[in-house]
Amino acid sequence: MELNGGVIDDLLEQINQKLNFSAIAADLERMNVAREKLNYLQQQYVMQQIFTGKGRPSTATCSFLSLNKKLQSLQDETSEASSTLNENEDLEEIEEEMCNELQDDAWLGFFKGFKILCEDDELRIFENKQCIEISDFDANALESLLRGGVRCFMFDLFKGTGFENQKNILKLRESELNISRESGFPVMATLFGLLSPRMQFTGMLEPPDAVIPLEKGHALVLTYKREFSIHSTATKIFVNARFLMDDCKVNDFILIGPTMQIKIDTIVKSELYCTVMEPGVLRSRLPVRFPGRCNRVNVSLEELEDITFSREVGVQVLISYAPGNRQYFDDLNNTLALLNCENVRLGTRIVINDIKEEDDDDLDWIAESYDVFLFELTMTQQFDECKDREVPEVSADILQLSPGVVNFIKKIYAMKKPTILNASLVAERRLFVHPSCLNEIFFYPDRYVFRTGHMENSFYFLFLQNAYFKQLTNTYWINQPFCDESNTGSDTLARSCVLSGEEHDAVAYVVYSVIPDMSIKLSHFRPSAPILYVTAIKSSSDYISMYHKIVLLYYCTRDTEISHSEYVYRSLLYGLAYLKAKRIVSKDKNVMLVYCTEEGTKFPDRYTNFKFPATNFAQILTTALDI
Repeated sequence: MELNGGVIDDLLEQINQKLNFSAIAADLERMNVAREKLNYLQQQYVMQQIFTGKGRPSTATCSFLSLNKKLQSLQDETSEASSTLNENEDLEEIEEEMCNELQDDAWLGFFKGFKILCEDDELRIFENKQCIEISDFDANALESLLRGGVRCFMFDLFKGTGFENQKNILKLRESELNISRESGFPVMATLFGLLSPRMQFTGMLEPPDAVIPLEKGHALVLTYKREFSIHSTATKIFVNARFLMDDCKVNDFILIGPTMQIKIDTIVKSELYCTVMEPGVLRSRLPVRFPGRCNRVNVSLEELEDITFSREVGVQVLISYAPGNRQYFDDLNNTLALLNCENVRLGTRIVINDIKEEDDDDLDWIAESYDVFLFELTMTQQFDECKDREVPEVSADILQLSPGVVNFIKKIYAMKKPTILNASLVAERRLFVHPSCLNEIFFYPDRYVFRTGHMENSFYFLFLQNAYFKQLTNTYWINQPFCDESNTGSDTLARSCVLSGEEHDAVAYVVYSVIPDMSIKLSHFRPSAPILYVTAIKSSSDYISMYHKIVLLYYCTRDTEISHSEYVYRSLLYGLAYLKAKRIVSKDKNVMLVYCTEEGTKFPDRYTNFKFPATNFAQILTTALDI
């Protein structure tokens, strides 16, 4: 059956009405309007403060008090989505004056070499390496994570309803808006979604690690209602099998996990009332096998809902639950095209220590086809449920990777594609990394996934990763051969810039470019300092913070009459002002500036080491830039 555009539009309209996506899109649209206005007002204020009494920039004529009045008026335009703009203006002015009076070293060197931490805040180290899953937790924790420096978030579309995911996404955007107003600079985080698996699995139990033995004769209900995807119990279980359930009949047998068999007694609307015929153990995300005569389609309805939801809320990076085969990949791309999502970056999830040798041949086309990779780990010691109904304790194990997987990870790294590792088992000390796999676990991944509410061991892992990373970085520069595969010499420029920055102990890299490729190239060489990518392309925030150490700073002026050199100067100046406000840079600290000298060039062609002065850094920057 061939689907035309009208049929597709009708199907999408039905899905939108059923899942109430129109309300989601309206809320986020109002949020984006508020963020755009706030960003513009903040840019004008920052430039005015830098150039007080000078002729540049000509558009910065608003005072701070008038800006606060404009910010207050945004509440009426954005309803609840921008309610976080309602702050105490007088308190903000007092805090601004106090911050201006403080010097870089308020303790006169007494605590030199130490970092003073706030007792009220949760202790976090190296937040810029974290990627936090926000699927099923208290959304109020998002603001504290953003304040701590986390700029990469993910959500699992298999968990929860569209409304629950909407609340988390809306809370994330509200927190960005709130922190932006307090800090005076735009805050933009990258958000990506993990699609529901095409194969069938049980939902999440409460708690997710619960193990429930079910005996023969136990009554069980299977449902595809999303509200039970994170609230499954011993009597009612969610299964992502909406298409398959329609083909089930009474007295059919369904297999859950390796041993449990259930028989369908009655079918009532969207639910199958069953009886356990062969006992087994029930836990979260167990595979479910339906009768072979049930109709298998190329794309499940859950995937269609997930893609439609992501499109409506503006998520431009989607992760497939499994890489599948070439036919699976083609079907997924065709579905994205039918749903008008051609620009979505498609990634895949791979359990890297569970890949068989016979699957190594598929790794090459997987590396070339997908854009993003989510690596997960599993315990290699598996107990046999067929022999033992009780669940034994699984002892710690050694993490080892096959040569094919090692080459696969190196190939992805060489192709400069982002990799995100779920290192929970390593953080919980259930898996210990073999010395032969240190690079694959502690050096190559761009980010590390942790779930809020389950982050007790992330502190240990990030300390461990930081120690290994410093050691592996030194080895990388000595042993890794280099070949510039770019046509413009940009790889050589990026490598030289990182080497110079490491030699001069640079505290940050500030990159101005129309496209983010140079920032990605700098990230590829794994600098120890953060990379501040200043750009007027706001859509870069959809994916750029998935890369190692990259933070996006949105800067866009409405003055269309300025020259290219002036725009480059203002962009780099805005980046330096951000570093100064965040106390990342201080007197005599080095900052690497990367920029393009000629208008119309896509890649920066120059970098310089800028030693930050005690005063008048805006004036000194003019002489430092050779444009």
